[in-house]
Amino acid sequence: MFKDVGSIEAVRYHSLHVDISDCPDFEGLAWADDGSENGRVVMGVRHTTKPLRAVQYHPESVRTIGGGKQVIHKFWLSAKTRNATRDIEPWGRTQHSTFGLSWSLLSIRDASAPKSRVVIPRTVTTAVFHLPYFSTLEICELLGVKDESSPFVVLDSAAKPGRFTIIGLLLLSSPLFIGHCRDSFVTVMTGDRILREQFGTNEVWSWIKSFMHQKRGFADSPDVPFWGGLVGILSYEIGVDKFNILGQRCWTG
Repeated sequence: MFKDVGSIEAVRYHSLHVDISDCPDFEGLAWADDGSENGRVVMGVRHTTKPLRAVQYHPESVRTIGGGKQVIHKFWLSAKTRNATRDIEPWGRTQHSTFGLSWSLLSIRDASAPKSRVVIPRTVTTAVFHLPYFSTLEICELLGVKDESSPFVVLDSAAKPGRFTIIGLLLLSSPLFIGHCRDSFVTVMTGDRILREQFGTNEVWSWIKSFMHQKRGFADSPDVPFWGGLVGILSYEIGVDKFNILGQRCWTG
């Protein structure tokens, strides 16, 4: 993967890192020096006997120089070469029992959220204000956001100049969902009201999908890319929990 790549200026975004010192089956391929904080942190590994390669940085980022598209290209060529010389086992019962259903295949009929009544899509009304001299921070302050403890969300554009920044001001009627991996319920907080919604043996994604189905609508300004929905935080561990590798972990949204 790293042949002839040399030094890499890479984007990193992770609060966890892999320690392979006690893993004889894995060999380190690239490192970053974190100094006294974490020391030498592995950034690329390979399995010594199996066709497994992995990186622990973002080669796809536009800010990654030297180890971006070159590494992805080498990885792709390696995968194509291997697949061309070996029989690929089709997706079957063994894989299905290991990985389960894809999220995209979950049906809203699997969820326990209310679904008996006919859903009539709502119209989301928009208005345009021309404010060329205000920054995102100043607009938030004008809307009453005085500090980080205020109930709001900001998805700021990384582009300079950016075309859209999403600012969400939460009302007392805005629900907050909190849940944990392997629980059969989700906690819904609306102001001072706290409810526990059961989704039984189904996954929380079915419950969320059903909730959004009940609230769906359409915009009167189709040029705006985002005019409503859910904004949340998912922990890294929720992906690991999908494969039943770790124990209880948390997600919030």
